[in-house]
Amino acid sequence: MARRTRQPRGQSRLRLPASPLLAAVEGRISIRACLADARHPNRAQAIEELFDPATARAYYRAVAEGSLTLQAVEHFCDLFGWHPRELYGDAYDQVAFAGVPDGFDPWDDPALRAGEASAARLRLLVAISGLEAPARDLLRAYVTMGLRLDVLAALFRMSERKVWVGIVAAVRSLAPSLDADLTEALPKAMREELTGRADAAEGVAA
Repeated sequence: MARRTRQPRGQSRLRLPASPLLAAVEGRISIRACLADARHPNRAQAIEELFDPATARAYYRAVAEGSLTLQAVEHFCDLFGWHPRELYGDAYDQVAFAGVPDGFDPWDDPALRAGEASAARLRLLVAISGLEAPARDLLRAYVTMGLRLDVLAALFRMSERKVWVGIVAAVRSLAPSLDADLTEALPKAMREELTGRADAAEGVAA
């Protein structure tokens, strides 16, 4: 099934002309001549064999009214393996995105972004696990626990400066293996350190 846009509230009543979809259905099932004649005795039988009762009713409504809701178009397209843009082109986008706010991105899926971030974080932790102690333990604690530098210093029984120097050294040793996703998974202060914008003496945890 082709991926659809998320429709803002109120989009369910927007409609598209029925003719492109009806023509595509007729062509697919190869009964164009039969469908053209409403009196043909096999017409109703062909529709009933093709669609379930609810879909058949939606089909007849489209024939009678000359238009379909956005959801109905997508339902029929799913049945035949089409994407609505194949039938409607830009007209589909105009209806699907009507009334959305400026800057709306139909492919921006929060769940997908969260999954990608979790995967990147896991890959980062795997990379960190390959470091030698104590750099490995310092960086892992810094990334996973979100503690201030003074708290980390107390936990590891080191000075704050020594903790920060160890964390920075660990990140720099990982730098050659960090792609864009792994870099983004680092705390902000570490990303800034890698780009040379951070003040290492401050050592403020992200």
